[in-house]
Amino acid sequence: MTTSKYVFTKYDTSTQVIINNIKLGNEYNRIPNSIIEIISCTVSSTSNPRIINIRSDLNAVNAYSSDLLNDCMGILNYDKQIIASHIYFLCGYEQPRYVMSNRNSINIGFYDESNSPLVINAYSILFKITSPKIDEISNQYRLEIPL
Repeated sequence: MTTSKYVFTKYDTSTQVIINNIKLGNEYNRIPNSIIEIISCTVSSTSNPRIINIRSDLNAVNAYSSDLLNDCMGILNYDKQIIASHIYFLCGYEQPRYVMSNRNSINIGFYDESNSPLVINAYSILFKITSPKIDEISNQYRLEIPL
């Protein structure tokens, strides 16, 4: 049996390329083998690449990237231009689901199709984190979790 938690993060007028330390809301519970995925994302950028690639520093065990860079959490497609900004939305119905262990924050970055970092104006992201229920983790495995 699992339980799900949803984490929303946003930022306006950002000039950052790498967004550091996005809190996932589990500062006091270090649950092993949680699954994280992005279920909704919107990005505004003055740059106009064909796609935007969201990368994280998870280094998940169930991920591989042929360019040997960080894990791709999602690909954003171009939607429309509003004044000087270009708007991008998450494409597809299913996004990668990565196994993470003992994380309470992640770092993400936005990159174009050639893996060059992008400066963005604003973003909003909704993460879904699925974990086993605490009572269902075996006592033996609990002893092996480092504190």
